[in-house]
Amino acid sequence: MVVREFMSAKLVTIGPEESAESARKLMSRHRIRHLVVTDKDLFLGVLSERDLFGARSEAATVREILPASQPTVSPETPLEDAAALMARLRLDAIGVTEGRRPVGILTSTDALRALAELAGAGQPSVRLVVETQGKPDAEKEVRRTVRELHGEIKWLHRRGRTLYVSLEPRHADEIADAIEQKGLEVRAVVLPGRGTASSSSRRPRAARGPSARPGEPEKPRRKLPRDRVR
Repeated sequence: MVVREFMSAKLVTIGPEESAESARKLMSRHRIRHLVVTDKDLFLGVLSERDLFGARSEAATVREILPASQPTVSPETPLEDAAALMARLRLDAIGVTEGRRPVGILTSTDALRALAELAGAGQPSVRLVVETQGKPDAEKEVRRTVRELHGEIKWLHRRGRTLYVSLEPRHADEIADAIEQKGLEVRAVVLPGRGTASSSSRRPRAARGPSARPGEPEKPRRKLPRDRVR
């Protein structure tokens, strides 16, 4: 995912010699909180509504109240790099340029929208909590297993010895079984609309031992704790 996919390309611009009052009216008219400041079509910076609060008077010029530091990103900058830069510098928005010419603006709202899309918000998904058992290649094994069973990973995050995996719902049971057959432990499965299930209760079919046949008693399976995933 790159900045171009989520930036706003329709820019509302203002000149550096315009007044703070003009900037405020322009924001109000367009119902926005940021203006791109340009001089002869060249990028000077991003003026935010917050910057206007610090203006000494409505007659102050945009140039006078525009923050001196104006970092930029390119349209092809990875979105996570742009978001990390904004977070580090506490920016509400950042200019997107090609050379010195503005081509877009990326706001914190745009970054949150990208995060929601990446996480699959609003779409059904199954999340697995997988203990790696200290195996260094556990993440590769999980990715390979999902690919072999024609599943799709929406996102995968590793924290210590635990993998949090978001999947398309199809084939989720088979994928969870196959992951455990690789020697990893699926501690919990978060099902769409049904909360969290432990591995002892989530898949009746998988609870049968390898030699169990219809009519024969099922072999007991080690119960795992019912974790809650937040």
